[in-house]
Parts: sequence; C-alpha cells; structure tokens
Amino acid sequence: MSAFNREKVEDDRLKFHVRDVRLGTRVFRVISPRPGLSMRFATNYFHDTWHIVCDGNGWRLLSRVFGSLSIEKMPNTLFWIGPELMEPAPFDQEPSRPVLIVPSTVTHIGKDDVKQLVVKLKRCRYPSRTIRWNAPPDIERVLLRWLEKPRHVETRLVGGAITIRAEALALRELSWRTYPDLDLKTKTTYFYLDDARGLRWMDHGNVDGEIQYYRHFAMISRESATTRKRILDRNPVLQGDALVQEIHDSPVRWSLRY
Repeated sequence: MSAFNREKVEDDRLKFHVRDVRLGTRVFRVISPRPGLSMRFATNYFHDTWHIVCDGNGWRLLSRVFGSLSIEKMPNTLFWIGPELMEPAPFDQEPSRPVLIVPSTVTHIGKDDVKQLVVKLKRCRYPSRTIRWNAPPDIERVLLRWLEKPRHVETRLVGGAITIRAEALALRELSWRTYPDLDLKTKTTYFYLDDARGLRWMDHGNVDGEIQYYRHFAMISRESATTRKRILDRNPVLQGDALVQEIHDSPVRWSLRY
C-alpha cells in the first residue's frame, strides 16, 4: 500500500462533493468524498455485526468526518460513501455495501425515507456542487469524554446501505477514537461503534457496528482474490456462505490479517 497522503486527508480545506436530493418537501444535503482521494473502504457482515474496513487514509478521513458532523449546524445534512468508493471486502471479495452516516442531532429521517434516499443516491452519477468542508480546528478540544450524558448511536442495514445514526456527542467520541495517529508498527486496529455510548461495558455480547483498520488492506485483498479464484477453479458451483467460509478458512487469509 502506498504511503498515507496526509495532505489529501488532513487539509482543512479538503473538497467534498455535495448532492442535493429531494424527498417530498425536504431537500437533503448529502456530502461525500471525491473519488480521486487515495483511500480504500469496504464493508462486510461478520460475527453478527456490520464492519467498515479501511486503510490508513480512510481511517483518517472517518475521524475528520465524524468530527465535522459533530459540530454540523445545517439541518438535513448526511454523509455518503457510495458504491463507486467501495472495494470488495478484502477478506473474501464479497460485494461491499455503501455507508450512510446520519448526524441525528440535526438530521431526522425515517427508515422509509432512507430507503428512497439510497435509491436516488445510487442513481445520481454527478454531484450538484463541490464544497470545502472545514475540519474542526481541534478535535480533542471539542471532546468532553465520559463527562456527558449517554450518547445515542446505532448501526443498521437500511435500504441496502449500512446506516450509522449518531447524535453529536457520539460523533465526537467516534472522532476521538479514530483520531490517534497510526504509526508503521500498527498493522491493524479496531473499535466498536457501540463504545461511543459509554455503555458497552454493560453488555459485551451485543455489538452494534465495528470499524477496522488494516495497514495491508491492498495486499490482503490481492491474496484473497487469488484464493477465491483458486477455490472456484476447483469447485465452480461453490457460492454464497459456503464460498465465503471456504475463503475465511484459508491459511493464506489468516496469515495476512495481522
């Protein structure tokens, strides 16, 4: 994987695409990364929870997005990582789902509206405009960790998109969790979106969403693609959960994970 493009992810004036999507009388302001940014995202469902998998640049971008959404004041603002920015899941090459982040403090949208919105976003090829979306001046300064009321966050599959709903306090916590810098010794790390509520210690068996970082995202993806092809060459009719399990059981896949 190439070196982290810090200037492309940490520039305070980083450009984002905006799509204005109308649902009835409401117009939603949907912000998304520009496809030219060098970062990798993927999603998969494993261990009974949805995972968002990313490389170093993706990890840093999520920190910026969570922080910016936590101080967002404009109603009906959403953040979208669409199919064109997603790669197949690096471990088994299964298709990834798009991701929709809803800052629930300023944006109120029901499940039926989310389904309609996702359909329109998948069909909308071109943005309405481009903006410079400023990052918070100091992510750590806007955080008051563990000193405020419980934070609401949930992760659900709605309308074909992994939808993360989080109020401002939860978004600040999520920004903090992805804020620490990644050094060359960090091959992988993760955190549960549930942790932002400050309540996960009460029920460790009820995980609701997870974000994972892999330094060797690209290499893992290449090796799993080779493994998948080898398995299908040997057994062309294998598909679905059986195929995924066969890939996950591969010693190559597990040797590259860490």
